[in-house]
Amino acid sequence: MTQQILLLGKGLYSFPRASQLTGIPSQSLRRWALGRTSGPLSTSSRPLVPLELPSIEGEQALSFLNLVELKLVGEFRRLELPLQYIRRVVEVLRDSYDVDHPLACRRLLTDGRAIFAEIDEHGDFACIEIAGRRPNHVVIEEVIQPFFQDIEFYHDSDLAKRWFPMGAGGGVMLDPAIAMGEPVLSDFGVQTSLLASLVASGDSVEKVADWYEVPPSGVRRAVHFENRLLGRVAA
Repeated sequence: MTQQILLLGKGLYSFPRASQLTGIPSQSLRRWALGRTSGPLSTSSRPLVPLELPSIEGEQALSFLNLVELKLVGEFRRLELPLQYIRRVVEVLRDSYDVDHPLACRRLLTDGRAIFAEIDEHGDFACIEIAGRRPNHVVIEEVIQPFFQDIEFYHDSDLAKRWFPMGAGGGVMLDPAIAMGEPVLSDFGVQTSLLASLVASGDSVEKVADWYEVPPSGVRRAVHFENRLLGRVAA
């Protein structure tokens, strides 16, 4: 019961499931979240994204915030930003600016070459380069784009609240307060995997839609989304 309370509202994802959802190989996710298990404990071997959840039946799992953090690490890596640079950004934001879950925070921005953050400077937010060539250098925010286009944030904490993996208007969301953070239809809260599995077993789209009181278009959207996930092989 205590463990269930700890998991409440946090989301729960295995590494293979996180790999499907993010499109990032499971091996990379494990390395960023667990660190390297062999060799001396150097800076580069430490976890980049500390796990928020306790182990469950001996298995490590990711919370929703961990999932968003690792998703962003993957996107930064696709921009060819060095892993050690990303690590330094995390350390600076956490230690110098007291930002919890810095890679799941609304205030991160990028121009594709460096990472910036909106930092509260004496009551006024300034866009500052973090740990780059010009650390603490204030830039004109209009030339920097917010990195999170598909994440909804809490207004008070600026931390990720929901993820819309098909875009804000795509009709599918991950919300740790619903279905343990599994993908659901945004307007109905029904798990996409459930709808898709019923259609795959031979039930018609119209019948499944009637059972769960969702429009047929929602069922088809769930099938499309889950088929897209099946195309991602967890490494």
